[in-house]
Amino acid sequence: MAKKRFIKTGAALLLVFFFGSCIGVSADITIRKNGSGFITLEYRVSGELEALGKLDGNARWLPVPVGRADFERTVARIPSMRMASFSTKRQGGDVVSKARLNFGDTGALLKFLDALGAGAGLVSGDGGKLLALDFGSDEGAADPLLAEFAAEAAAPYSLELRFDTGAEAEIFLVDRDGRRHETESLPRGWTFGGGRKAVFSAPMGDVLTAAEPVRLRIRWAD
Repeated sequence: MAKKRFIKTGAALLLVFFFGSCIGVSADITIRKNGSGFITLEYRVSGELEALGKLDGNARWLPVPVGRADFERTVARIPSMRMASFSTKRQGGDVVSKARLNFGDTGALLKFLDALGAGAGLVSGDGGKLLALDFGSDEGAADPLLAEFAAEAAAPYSLELRFDTGAEAEIFLVDRDGRRHETESLPRGWTFGGGRKAVFSAPMGDVLTAAEPVRLRIRWAD
């Protein structure tokens, strides 16, 4: 019995890990001075994954919402957040869902980002704010073959984040001790840009197979 449970658990983790690599995420996040704002979110999900999610008993394995009802359920659990619009279409072999979500305070934004699997936190002090987002886990991809498989599957997909805070902002990565990573040492295909609209982009396969969480930080003045 123990062996069967181990095999079943391992298969479930493999499903989540592989299907997570078949998703592209793009988000524009606007945060006003009073803490309110909105998110324009786009999920690009492989057609195979979207079809699998419609089968009985499979929805719980999907790591992100794949339809309007999924978004509505997620938003309904977060006070001061509302879905302003939603649309979906097929593009090539993918299903592309777009949603605009309004939030009344940064607490709602953080809860939503947590729900998407990005550990989120916001610190205020010294005349500014620091938004922390952590993607992934310390375990990373233990199996090199699995990591290679996921990276290949994720090749067409990326994680793209844009932040408009109404002020000049800087965006950077840190290690587990809070030390800033030098952008020159980052993998190929990773991009950063500060300013009135801070931008971060990375291949989804790199994010999923990283040996430790991708710790993204955005800092701006009040």
